[in-house]
Amino acid sequence: MRISIQLEDEDLKYFQDIIAQAQKAVKAVVESQLLQKAEELLNHAKKTRVPVFVEQRLRSLELLLLMLRDEDWNLTGDDRLNVLSVLTYFIEPADLIHDEVPVLGFLDDAIMIELIVRELKHELEAYQDFLTYKEAFAHEKSEGVPTSRRHKWLANKRNQLRRRMHRRSSRRYQRAQRKRFGRSTIRLF
Repeated sequence: MRISIQLEDEDLKYFQDIIAQAQKAVKAVVESQLLQKAEELLNHAKKTRVPVFVEQRLRSLELLLLMLRDEDWNLTGDDRLNVLSVLTYFIEPADLIHDEVPVLGFLDDAIMIELIVRELKHELEAYQDFLTYKEAFAHEKSEGVPTSRRHKWLANKRNQLRRRMHRRSSRRYQRAQRKRFGRSTIRLF
C-alpha cells in the first residue's frame, strides 16, 4: 500500500517554525545532550516495529549523527552548527504523535527528518561521497601508505567535497529565497 502526504505551504511553515525555534535554542543546548537525544530516538525506534518509510528516515538521522562524529570529516564551525541546529527538534519533549502509538508513533519524527534531509541535502551528499572515497581508499591505497599521507589525501578530498557542498547550498539558498515555500509531497512506503 502506498500513502502520500501532501504538505501545503501552511503545513511546511508549521514544521519550519519548529525548526526555527529549535535553531534559536541550539546555542543553549549542550551538543552531547543533543546527540544523546537523537540516539535515544533511534534506539527506541529500533526496538519498535516501524513502517519502512520511518525506517528509511531513521537511517538518514543515523548518517547525520555519523557525520557529526566522524573525525576524518571533521565538521566544524557554521557547517557543524547548521547540522546541530536542525537536530535540536529531537530534544523537544512535545511530540505531535506520541512515539508509543503503533505504526504512526514516529510519523511526525519521520516527516521532520525528511524535511531536515531536504534542508541538508548537499551536506549529506558530500558526506556520503566522502565515506565512499574513504572506504575505497582504505581498500586500495592504504597498504604501505604513511599515516601522514593518508590524512593529507583525506583532507584534500574533504576540502574538495566541502567546496562543492557550499557552492550547491548557496545556489539552493538563492532559489529558495526566490520561491520561499513550496508544496511538498512526502511518500510513505
